Amino acid sequence: MLNPLQSDFHPEHNTTTALINITDDSKLVVDNHQIAALTLSDFSNDFSTVDFDVLLAVLYSLNMSSNVIDWFHTYLHGRWQRIRVQDYFSD
Repeated sequence: MLNPLQSDFHPEHNTTTALINITDDSKLVVDNHQIAALTLSDFSNDFSTVDFDVLLAVLYSLNMSSNVIDWFHTYLHGRWQRIRVQDYFSD
């Protein structure tokens, strides 16, 4: 069920294979005198630093598709986290 180019949770892929794929695709685009855009997202700190409503408003103002905005909304809203250190959990 995984996309063959997906790197996470794929036994034969990792960060290196993902970067090689992006590099090869970029070179092909340049060789063909085309334009490409690459969007990278790092969600490692998203729960503590981003105002989700502001992010969605920015995406909307940039004319992102409703599918993209809906994906971010679904991913970001209604989530919470807690930290475990040995047998202790944060609120």
